[in-house]
Amino acid sequence: MAAAASSSSQSSGIFIVCLSLSLLLIVGVIQLDNANQNGEPSAKLSQFLLRGNLPCQSVQVSSVSKTSSRNTELPAHDETSEKIELLMEIWNSSPYLKEDAKVSEEELSSITRPPHLENCKARYMEYTRMDSRTLLQGPFPPWIDGGEEDNLPYTRRVQRDLWLHQHPKNCRDSSLKFLYVDFANISTWGTGAQLNAISGMVAVAMNENRVLVLEYFNRADHEGCKGSGHSRWTCYFIPETSKECRERALELAASQEARKNKTITDMSNYWGGITWFAPIPVIWGKPWEHLQATSQVNGELTVHHNQMHIWWWRAQAIRYLTRYPSEYLCVLLNRARHEAFGRAAAALVVDTLPKEWPKVESSRRNITAMEKLVWSNHIHRPWVPRPLVSVHVRQGDKGREMKIFSFKSYMELAHNLRGRFPNAKHIWLSTEMQNVVDESKNYTKWNFYYTNIRRQTGSTTMKDYETGLGRWNSSTNAFVNLMMAVDCDYFIGALGSSWGSIIDGLRSTGGKALAGIVSVNPGQFW
Repeated sequence: MAAAASSSSQSSGIFIVCLSLSLLLIVGVIQLDNANQNGEPSAKLSQFLLRGNLPCQSVQVSSVSKTSSRNTELPAHDETSEKIELLMEIWNSSPYLKEDAKVSEEELSSITRPPHLENCKARYMEYTRMDSRTLLQGPFPPWIDGGEEDNLPYTRRVQRDLWLHQHPKNCRDSSLKFLYVDFANISTWGTGAQLNAISGMVAVAMNENRVLVLEYFNRADHEGCKGSGHSRWTCYFIPETSKECRERALELAASQEARKNKTITDMSNYWGGITWFAPIPVIWGKPWEHLQATSQVNGELTVHHNQMHIWWWRAQAIRYLTRYPSEYLCVLLNRARHEAFGRAAAALVVDTLPKEWPKVESSRRNITAMEKLVWSNHIHRPWVPRPLVSVHVRQGDKGREMKIFSFKSYMELAHNLRGRFPNAKHIWLSTEMQNVVDESKNYTKWNFYYTNIRRQTGSTTMKDYETGLGRWNSSTNAFVNLMMAVDCDYFIGALGSSWGSIIDGLRSTGGKALAGIVSVNPGQFW
């Protein structure tokens, strides 16, 4: 990112250097008017750059949303690279990355719209519209991608049934029952264990015909989660049930009579192991008996294992709970993609601009009906370099539960994948270990991207590591990496890890079942 310029209130004739000196060689040295006391740039510079409103300041991004990358494909330091830096400055001041943006989306959409970023406010409004009974009357839940063969058996039917179960027409129907629970708050549990446990409570709710209402979620108990999303699942994802049903559950939770007659139940009504051993709902039969073999372990496809039913159910339950990200998580993902892929995206956009840009302002083009209604960002996912391979490396204290594999073992699998798909050279690397990030620098034929967060060194336990990061950093980093891994084209990981199994399940209910998983080890209880 180009260095941020500071304003001055000194005498006229002082130049504000908003970009690097090399950029000024392109656009010419521009005499600026005095900047005001609030640090606003001169109107002359603003008008020159983008019809006004490009502030001379950089965006401060929280550590968990920053990413690092080693990409060998960006242009050399020349006129094009300077234009890329200018475009990055414009995007850094966009509403996609900050609330007090000086560049409006209208200006970006008609001139230099960032293809790797989403309008999160508009996107969430669209999610809310799609998360409605009107659209769920048919057999096609809008959050499921791909054909039937691209997902686990019965995925569309299960997702539709889960939504209808969680969204009854009348939340005050006297026959309606509720299950009101917190996420497990056990200090030794990671986020993956919490998600697997809550999938058990989804099963309980279905088996007992209760509407599940989630309350306290410790991973959302931090300053980043604000308003109604504070300390709740809705900080990261769309609500699990309707506002009306939540309000009704809160009323019943305060009623001794409702608790006594079990109109509403909570964890105190069940034995401790129910989260892990709740019976799988049988209303859909046994779809897991018809699974395709898409998991490779030790060079062989796994046709069947003892945990097929549990894995299938957890994939369905967690897919429902994560069906749409919140506006907050959308912004976090924007920031992560911008840090990782922003310059590559800028290079693509610069190729579409007039050769004289920014000396000659790019003319505003008309947005066609095709672009607005068919190619719109509300329908298609943000741009990332593809094929993009997710590599999730789990080491550290996980050795108490599974065999630990070296980063070299994962990269050998990546090399085999590239033998089949030679254009697969981009890796989204998620790991808690600093040594893995360090070793990635030895693989110069790959482009690596990863969140810029402090990682484990030595034999630090995951509990101590996450405590050191703080709940805000550790939690948001986890969900950003989860969503990025699910969006990747291929996945290399460890099925012996809960997190690896969750990624596989979400990909297999998100249109990527046939992409499969190449794993260094089998599941823990296979």
